[in-house]
Amino acid sequence: MMPLRLHNTMSGRLEQFVPIEPGHVRMYTCGPTVHDYAHVGNFRTFLFEDLLRRVLLQQGYQVIQVMNLTDVEDRIIKKAAERGQTIDEFTEQYIEAFFQDLDTLRIQRAEHYPRATQHIFEMVSLIERLTENGHTYVADGATYYRISSSSVRRAGASRCQRLEGWRAG
Repeated sequence: MMPLRLHNTMSGRLEQFVPIEPGHVRMYTCGPTVHDYAHVGNFRTFLFEDLLRRVLLQQGYQVIQVMNLTDVEDRIIKKAAERGQTIDEFTEQYIEAFFQDLDTLRIQRAEHYPRATQHIFEMVSLIERLTENGHTYVADGATYYRISSSSVRRAGASRCQRLEGWRAG
């Protein structure tokens, strides 16, 4: 079987894929923000994730995929309030439509779909830890990642982005 080679955005090279745990791959993939129906452009990402998952499975790996559902953000809060609905009531139709669209496109389902609303405490705790370690700043009542932070600098490097052009906020 031919080894799987992927582009490593940190090194900029094509490298052989080696999982952290032999025979097992854990994929965390971004899912939809469910403020409206997903469109074909959104599904380009999900189709790529599905293709990667299928290749890994074909290569004999055990794959566990987690795809988040962003079910809370400003647009969702505003639209739910305008309609007199809770966030759960408002997003449910879009979540159901998303899964129907996955099935129509024959995209394999992930093993887990955590909703952002179910992990608010953990997100707040993470932001507090990042703040305690100097990786954030507050402006206009919002918390932002500090670009000069070493962890954020590495994240930018992993996406081959030059941080010099980034602006605060």
